[in-house]
Amino acid sequence: MTFQELKDRNPIVDVAVRLELIRTARDTTQAFKCFHHEDRNPSAVLMPNVNRYRCQSCGKGGDVFDLIQGHLGMNSPLEAAKWLDPTFGEENWEKETPDTWLKSHPLSEETRQKYKFQEEADAVSFEVPGYGTKTRQFGERRKMYGKFHNPAGSAENFVLITDPEKEVQFVVEGEVDAMVLTSNTGYSAATKTTGSGSAQALVEKLAGKEAYVVTDNDPAGKQYAEKIVASIPTARVVILPSGIKDISEFFYRNYTKDDFDRLVISATDPEPTKLVLETGYSSLDVVLGGLHSGGMYLIAGEEKSGKTSLVLSFIKNFVESGNPVVYISTELKEDDVSDYLNALSGESNWGQKHPDFQLCDVEEAPTLEEHIKFIEEKARVGVRIFVVDNVTSYRDESKLGKGEWERISQAGDSYRRLARKKGLLMLAVIHLNRGTVLREIPTRIKELIEKNEPGRIFDESVAVFRKPDADDVKGGSGMRSQTQGLILLWRPFQSFYNPLPILLQPPPRSMTILVTEPTSNENIIFKGRTPNHRISKNSGASGDERRRCRSRICSRVLVWGNKYPKSLQILSKFFAIVGRHHPALLGKVAGDRYFLDQPTRAGKV
Repeated sequence: MTFQELKDRNPIVDVAVRLELIRTARDTTQAFKCFHHEDRNPSAVLMPNVNRYRCQSCGKGGDVFDLIQGHLGMNSPLEAAKWLDPTFGEENWEKETPDTWLKSHPLSEETRQKYKFQEEADAVSFEVPGYGTKTRQFGERRKMYGKFHNPAGSAENFVLITDPEKEVQFVVEGEVDAMVLTSNTGYSAATKTTGSGSAQALVEKLAGKEAYVVTDNDPAGKQYAEKIVASIPTARVVILPSGIKDISEFFYRNYTKDDFDRLVISATDPEPTKLVLETGYSSLDVVLGGLHSGGMYLIAGEEKSGKTSLVLSFIKNFVESGNPVVYISTELKEDDVSDYLNALSGESNWGQKHPDFQLCDVEEAPTLEEHIKFIEEKARVGVRIFVVDNVTSYRDESKLGKGEWERISQAGDSYRRLARKKGLLMLAVIHLNRGTVLREIPTRIKELIEKNEPGRIFDESVAVFRKPDADDVKGGSGMRSQTQGLILLWRPFQSFYNPLPILLQPPPRSMTILVTEPTSNENIIFKGRTPNHRISKNSGASGDERRRCRSRICSRVLVWGNKYPKSLQILSKFFAIVGRHHPALLGKVAGDRYFLDQPTRAGKV
């Protein structure tokens, strides 16, 4: 190996880290105090693009050998080269023997005894627990029998883990590399041994562990790292310095445990595959462009406005498309969720038929901390879609006692950061503030008016706002600012109706919509949980109108009551817009559609 080859294999930034001139190769400021003069403030800078350094104050600089010589006080480039590679300059250094191979894999005497290393004339043998004796061969023996001689027969274990009890595991390539890493750091290392089932066995053994991947610094090693990360999405990748082949060479080059710890600190989170999922509602998918991982979406609406029905219909669509989903319910028990999903799908035992759907329900009021821990555990095994229904239900376990808005805002912040860090798709259900009034009619509704499609107005029960007002949702501006997009259930016609048919049934050719002002203080006009609701006699509707609403023609009954005076203002504003800009349309919205004409009676437009 020449000086130039050695220099090319050792980027100056990596050398500076090894010399502890800078902390990590990822430091944004790669400057250090110049050793050529007294330097209170760092004035020497690294120039990785040319693999050199230069002092901005005294003007001195050089290559990696000059950096090593100047910092360590060496007298020649050869000393610096020897510091980089102890074998540099030795003739026939590439000729490998059992002795040189053992030297290039630094192992403590304790490790050699544990794995029964034995040196022979042209071989080194060692024991792999649960597998048998492996023999590394050299010289003529290697030419005849290959690099490794493995034991015959099937192995008991496909995986070697040097300390299975430890929560943190470092995945390497090869049993000896695993032994070297443990010998030099005390950390547990894991590797597959051989056989077609070894990779899957390794992943199963690491389930629930915190994993780091330290593979060989070559294309094959990078491909192996990608496979591990694909199976263990939470695994982080430790990148060895350029020119270092594997972890054994890392320690052979006199790198220390502290050097390795710095690499672990700067380990990269794997880039998770970007998820873009359709909700199953075209109007939402067009506006949002699908739901994207790496952020949080709010599903906001008044109580009993159909939020749970909406998110469960999302979940059904996700799961049936092959995506695992965890549904965290803070309000519903398992039987209730099962009933919802069965109604959505039109089949019994939907949840049992789809193992990708996982439910976390509660027997008592939950805490945010319990759910964050639960989500992290599920994310470790590859789940990336989480729905929390309902964030408003979290109880406060802090000693000081937080207000409702503060608790909800904290939950939103925690979920948003978790989604961004882990590449998750988070959906959180939240209640609207009482008395919330939308200041404008949703854009989608305006578009339907302009397109002369008033008959579709009542099909649009959902609107999407990217910048909702701070007063719109519980949690205020703090919660609002943390969302990737807010899906707001737009229900000026608050429905006392089973929400499932409203969201799921296709719009019929004719339907009855009764909008009325009750003559009493009754809050619930329609009773029962089946499509055949009864209408109170004091609802202001005639007997014929009540009979029509009980018929099968009536698939949606939308009620306007004195409980919602501000909503009445929005509806009046809506008809004013229609009448002002498209007066001819009012005649089209007729027949079986009834709207509010005067606040005190039902009328026909």
